[in-house]
Amino acid sequence: MKYPIEKMRKCLALLPPPGGEVVVECLDEIELLRQQLAARDAQIESLKASMYGHYELEKDCDTAWAQAHRLALELECLIMDTKDNATVSKWWDSAFEAIEEYNKLKPGAAEDAEAWAKMRKAGI
Repeated sequence: MKYPIEKMRKCLALLPPPGGEVVVECLDEIELLRQQLAARDAQIESLKASMYGHYELEKDCDTAWAQAHRLALELECLIMDTKDNATVSKWWDSAFEAIEEYNKLKPGAAEDAEAWAKMRKAGI
């Protein structure tokens, strides 16, 4: 890209006055605009990389929440399966605490709590 501008600068002496000066100003302006464009392109690439990183992080969080949800469901099933062993199991209280903490932290917990409260009020 730079070659045509350099070639134009070499040919400036062939232009009658004030043509050379006008062309120099135009070439300088073109060069400045190219530099600004290159800087903007670099910013865009940086933002793209940042957005991709954010997307990957969000995807990883979704995967982690899905795994946490599956484990919470399995823990609930185990608790229900051992209901008659509650008095002898040292993990009973800890398991309920873990389920309770998960239910408070999971995405949409507030909405779920509201929905359950409405159903309880409605007698469902």
